[in-house]
Amino acid sequence: MIFLPELILLGLALLILTYDFVKIIPSRRLLVAVTLGGLALSFLSVFLPFLTESASAGSFLSNMYLVDSFSIIFKTLFLLVGLLVVVLNYDFFASAVKKHEGEFYFLLLTSLLGLILMVSSPNLLMIYLGMETVSFTSYLLVGWQKSVQRSSEASLKYFLFGALASAIFLYGVSFFYGLNGTLDLSRVAAMNIVSPAGFLSILLILFGFGFKIAMAPMQFWCPDVYEGAPTPITAYLSVAPKAAGFAVILRLLTLLNIDLVTLLALLSAVTMTIGNLAALRQRNIKRLLAYSSIAQAGYILIGLVSPELGYSAVIFYLIVYTLANLGAFAAVIYLAEKLGSEDIESYSGFARRSPVMAFAFAVFFLSLIGIPPLAGFIGKFLLFKAAVGAGFLWLAIVGVVNSVVSVYYYMNVMQIMYFRNGDESAVKIPAFISLAIWVCLAGVVALGVFPNILF
Repeated sequence: MIFLPELILLGLALLILTYDFVKIIPSRRLLVAVTLGGLALSFLSVFLPFLTESASAGSFLSNMYLVDSFSIIFKTLFLLVGLLVVVLNYDFFASAVKKHEGEFYFLLLTSLLGLILMVSSPNLLMIYLGMETVSFTSYLLVGWQKSVQRSSEASLKYFLFGALASAIFLYGVSFFYGLNGTLDLSRVAAMNIVSPAGFLSILLILFGFGFKIAMAPMQFWCPDVYEGAPTPITAYLSVAPKAAGFAVILRLLTLLNIDLVTLLALLSAVTMTIGNLAALRQRNIKRLLAYSSIAQAGYILIGLVSPELGYSAVIFYLIVYTLANLGAFAAVIYLAEKLGSEDIESYSGFARRSPVMAFAFAVFFLSLIGIPPLAGFIGKFLLFKAAVGAGFLWLAIVGVVNSVVSVYYYMNVMQIMYFRNGDESAVKIPAFISLAIWVCLAGVVALGVFPNILF
């Protein structure tokens, strides 16, 4: 019962692959219904250890795998993301792509399983296996539209940068094993990081995960991959692997007795500044959101400077960011299909064509900026408070200044939608897109007004 969510996810992935191959009853609706039903079942089974006395949290497989409140939080988040991404893909496959849908869902489910493995283990070998499972499936998903040149280019760039990141990570792991004789983080409670080799090993491991979270200087892949990938996959990559990367870094910092706060503070300041300044001149909405994602990674890094206050703030903001960013990408998926363009200027006057969609888009952007009473404001407040409490007032000031800078490019999209003239013919929002947007919108508003529900 402890491994039920993982077993359901694995069984669902194999079932979808088999169904797509055999197709006894060829039906898109049946395929999507089975995928959503299996994900929902896996989502609900996550909470069984806390609802039954027969199942208890703990470590398993010689401490290679953990079931604890930390891993359960992220399992829940990943499965929620999986549900929303499948919902977003329904209309995408009906219009932009019309074949191999089952294989697509198989890769997505396998990627989700890899994410769960990453956050549920204190062992660097298991973490690496999970990371590579996510990476290889992501390379294929990014290049899914083989007939689209930019999609193939994005997949190749993602693969090359990913291979480099994996090599850096493994080099750090080799140093770690040589120094400690184990890959189990929980058995190295007092690692000697004073030695050059000890510091180098942690630094290389950190930069290996920096690729997943789009942290400077490992962020170069992000804009091209986000622009070239199918938009639902861009939405997935912008939240799920980023959350997994931060989860592993949190576990690393929690289990090892190391002091990296100054380095993390500097990386935070550089990452958010690069992301926001580069976003100012973007004209493609997916590239804008890519640089926004880099900036958001910088904000989240702020929380890592304070173990007492910041770690819980990091988890809270990751959940808030996931809802706001998925909601924004849901709107982008719909707008790209209706307008036939990802250029921001093509959004002129869209608020008069679909007031509800424009309003939702604006709310998600306002949350990413950090405007009260939305959840993004609470998340940033908690992060900045943690930085001040840890003695990093300058980092909180840098975060506030960067948030002010981000107002320009977010508000620019809104003013184009609301105050530019364009086609004013009414449009209808597809049911699945609407469902995803309303779920994300409800989460962003509810967590802003009632943050203690989660925090």
